[in-house]
Amino acid sequence: MAALLTGCGGGPVGTLNAPDGTVTITRVALTDRWPVDCDVSKPSCIKFNSNALIVWVTLSENMGLSSLMSAYVLDKDGQKYTAGGNGLENGVFYISFNQVDTSTGFSLYWLDNPPLSLGK
Repeated sequence: MAALLTGCGGGPVGTLNAPDGTVTITRVALTDRWPVDCDVSKPSCIKFNSNALIVWVTLSENMGLSSLMSAYVLDKDGQKYTAGGNGLENGVFYISFNQVDTSTGFSLYWLDNPPLSLGK
């Protein structure tokens, strides 16, 4: 199950200034599996524990491992979630933030950019 938070059909979620240019966030999802939208009956699909969800952020380009891992997400209550992984899936760059339970109101913080609301 992947609940789309923002970025479905309405254009980009937002942009971030990166050391090498501008990066566009194209999709944000709250999911209980990896890859996002995978079929849990397939061996290539990993389903997380019942209460474990991740915030999955899809990017227009790779921002580089060191700068990606400095990103974090805060929920509406101020709980901080650090970057848990990043990579390339089906030709699309992503960064994920682990162990989000029932939190809502996510904002992304990265480098000197202002907080970016990720929805829900």
